[in-house]
Amino acid sequence: MESAPLHKKERTCEQNKVDLTPFKGKNSASVVRNVVVFTSKSGATFSDAMDVFFEPETYINPETMNLKVNKAIGASHAFDKGNERALNWIQDEREGIAEQVAARYRERYGYGYGAQTKRLSPLHSIDSKASFLVQAADIAAGLARHLYEVGSILEVTIHFDYGTFNGRRFIGDDAYELVREWRQKGYL
Repeated sequence: MESAPLHKKERTCEQNKVDLTPFKGKNSASVVRNVVVFTSKSGATFSDAMDVFFEPETYINPETMNLKVNKAIGASHAFDKGNERALNWIQDEREGIAEQVAARYRERYGYGYGAQTKRLSPLHSIDSKASFLVQAADIAAGLARHLYEVGSILEVTIHFDYGTFNGRRFIGDDAYELVREWRQKGYL
């Protein structure tokens, strides 16, 4: 039996494979640990860009989406010193996304236009001992982790302006709906 041809937008399993090379360490067990570290660091960089996809006006106007995504990934972020590999990986991903956005503009408006969308502010590696702001962020992350373990994402959003869970930003009402869904499914 012959399978139907893939639609243009569908991706094959081969196209969906993730390159784990940046996450490999000295032993195979470190891959999972490195993925966790890298993704937690990248959340700060990419969560605003992901939020763009949940804004209704971005579906109406793809140009607005491209500009908002580029602005979000181009913002400067500071990270606690200690894992330059993660920072380099995040920077490479930012550059890749910015290049994709710029390519869309070049395709539509001509070569020179995409260059202005590709500007990225630098990522900074800061020693937390020298920055009370990084220390405060570490403390807030610890509190959020504790609130999540004691309660759920809803508990986090009650005490903070929002919480990010699996790459999606939640505020109180959204978190309430998610917890209600989890209870209906028997997860809680």
